[in-house]
Amino acid sequence: MSLLPEELDILGMKIKVVNEEILEKDEVYGDWDGPNLTIRVDSTGTTDQQLVTLLHEVIHVIDEFCHLRLTHQNVYLVSQLIFVFLKENPKLLPLFLKESV
Repeated sequence: MSLLPEELDILGMKIKVVNEEILEKDEVYGDWDGPNLTIRVDSTGTTDQQLVTLLHEVIHVIDEFCHLRLTHQNVYLVSQLIFVFLKENPKLLPLFLKESV
């Protein structure tokens, strides 16, 4: 069973998430297929590897939809930094889930 959600809402669009073994690895742990609105994440990685890969691909989605023109190095760095920030500050996550008053 996949630990990742089957679908994400990103900027008002439904993005399918496929968590499966990626056979054509060559240092690829995930990818973003814009025409099919699909993120693919290699299921053979650790939980942290899968989560940081998902975050990396989500940033690619945002980059494409918002025309940010980030380099792949920028996407890599931002995904790693956000991942570490979230891991180091777990008390913040529930606050994002609370309903606004």
